[in-house]
Amino acid sequence: MALVKCKHCGNDVWDTDAFCPECGYGLDWYIPKKKKKKKKKNKLWVVLLIIPVVIISLVIAQNLNMLLALKIADLRASQEGAATQSIVKEIEEESETTESAVEESEEATTASSDKETTKASSKDETIDTIIVAEADASIKKIKDEYASLSKSIKGSYKSLKNNSSKISAWYSFCDKESSKLYDAVVQDMYSYYKDVAKSDIKDYKKWSRSMEDGYKAWSRSMDDYYKAINNIYEDAFKDFNDILTEAFKKADYDEVSDLFDKMYKEYQKAWERMYESYEKHFDKLYNFYDGVYEEFYDGKKDIKAQYEKTFNK
Repeated sequence: MALVKCKHCGNDVWDTDAFCPECGYGLDWYIPKKKKKKKKKNKLWVVLLIIPVVIISLVIAQNLNMLLALKIADLRASQEGAATQSIVKEIEEESETTESAVEESEEATTASSDKETTKASSKDETIDTIIVAEADASIKKIKDEYASLSKSIKGSYKSLKNNSSKISAWYSFCDKESSKLYDAVVQDMYSYYKDVAKSDIKDYKKWSRSMEDGYKAWSRSMDDYYKAINNIYEDAFKDFNDILTEAFKKADYDEVSDLFDKMYKEYQKAWERMYESYEKHFDKLYNFYDGVYEEFYDGKKDIKAQYEKTFNK
């Protein structure tokens, strides 16, 4: 920094002055100094350094959590294992104490097993297996009777014509057998509902579940039985129709036609009787089920009146 002369008034001024303090003349040699810009520090390296540290910390924390969870699981497993061993031990002890009693009762059970095969005394059989067994037995009788009829017809038109009365008798046999089965189902359900009534009907879930199980048992079995009889009727008429179709080629047309009309009408009437019987018994069984359900719901255990009312006993 030095003194210089102002070109305008000659006054001494500093070479760093922008104007003459005496006359205010602007000094052309003055060059303002540029301010140095402060360089911003680059913080990217700090971020790059922090990110790996955070990631490593998270991985370590996750591994620690996994190890802790595994230790907890091992501890629980060991506790459960110990509890299981304790339960098994208790069961084995109880089994040993009851084994002798079971052995003593086996002889009595074996001796009375023949008497307990009926639906009323069998404790092992459910209502479903009882009704299914009865339906299967009824179907077998009807099939056996038809097998005997088929032997008499021998697949010939002449035998068919001579044994037409036996065909009518077979349809009547099926009517009676079906009615027996339906009546048996009624008695099965009456006994079943009485057993339900013996339990605590205050427990709604318990007795309502038993009622639903009973309903499913008889309704499903009756549907299956109806379908089975229907199939038997259809197969039987198909056998008769095949014989008559061949007879049209050899025997008198009017004679064969008359026999065909007779047999078709008989088949149709038999089918209608079978359906009406099924529908009648199904409706009554449902009404009985519905009535008993209401009785139990009202807290009543005596269902005899409902049974007599439904089936006119």
